[in-house]
Amino acid sequence: MKFRFRLQKVLEHRKRLEDEAKRKYFEAVARTQEAKDKLEAMYKAIDASRNRAHQMLSGTQSSGGGHELILSLQDTDLFIRGQNIRIEQQRLVVRECKQAEEIEQDQLIQAAKDRQALEKLREKKLQEFREGIERKEAAEVDDLNILRGVGRDRAEGP
Repeated sequence: MKFRFRLQKVLEHRKRLEDEAKRKYFEAVARTQEAKDKLEAMYKAIDASRNRAHQMLSGTQSSGGGHELILSLQDTDLFIRGQNIRIEQQRLVVRECKQAEEIEQDQLIQAAKDRQALEKLREKKLQEFREGIERKEAAEVDDLNILRGVGRDRAEGP
């Protein structure tokens, strides 16, 4: 007699749902990391721009190119202001990505719980099946022993 779990198809479906939830979660994590990397690049661009401006200030104090320096510093300031606006927008994108990631994580956790519940039920049913087989085998052995005992009693006689 072979064990057959009646809800095996449901269990397999839940495994597929969990795998899909994992895929979506890891995609969300990747999107969040991509958004964070873009934000970090924006901060680095500001730092690089400030360093260039500082180098220009250091270099022109000795050489004296005032008008070009002012225009360059204005461009740098304009870039930094625009970059700060883009950074705020990117922070919103990062927050949205993080929220989506958390939603996907919650769905993954729920899918894993659903699958684990069915697996526990399967294990319980398998254990019950095994215990039933053991009971049947023990009953058969008892019956055989009883039959042997009755046969001996008849052979020995009163």
